[in-house]
Amino acid sequence: MDGLLDLRATLEGASPVVECSGVRLPAEQAGPLVSRAVGRPVTLRPEGPVPHHDESPVHVVSTAALRRLGERLGGPVDPARFRANVVIDGAEPDDEWTGRELRLGAEVVLRLGAGMPRCVMVDLPQRGLDRDGRILRALAADGDPVLGLQARVINGGPLRVGDAAVLR
Repeated sequence: MDGLLDLRATLEGASPVVECSGVRLPAEQAGPLVSRAVGRPVTLRPEGPVPHHDESPVHVVSTAALRRLGERLGGPVDPARFRANVVIDGAEPDDEWTGRELRLGAEVVLRLGAGMPRCVMVDLPQRGLDRDGRILRALAADGDPVLGLQARVINGGPLRVGDAAVLR
């Protein structure tokens, strides 16, 4: 949906807030704002029993994987293109991590799954990033276009930038 990546949603307490072009509104009031951003009428409502997330509830990507992709493309790749929940500095998730646990900070434990399938979203423009049609092609050059790993939460808790990440 064109314009979707111009939107940002955050939680303030337990209430979702939508932001677009400097305007911030509670989600229950943001339907017209989102409609203008995507160019068609939409209604925002709480998610039902069927989750609407990419392939898995959590997506983990490493700076090493982003650097490797950047080497193919001849320059750095912004992690924002991949909408990951967790970006690990240095370590490189790969097939050998599938099925293992990743401890983040003092409490969070994730079960790592298969590689995260990528789609045309990685090429689309978004805040501060122009359209770049090379990214998906570069990922697909080796077969399936994947980057990062799918994960599910075993134990939740608070996370902060810089928390330790330990593979088990």
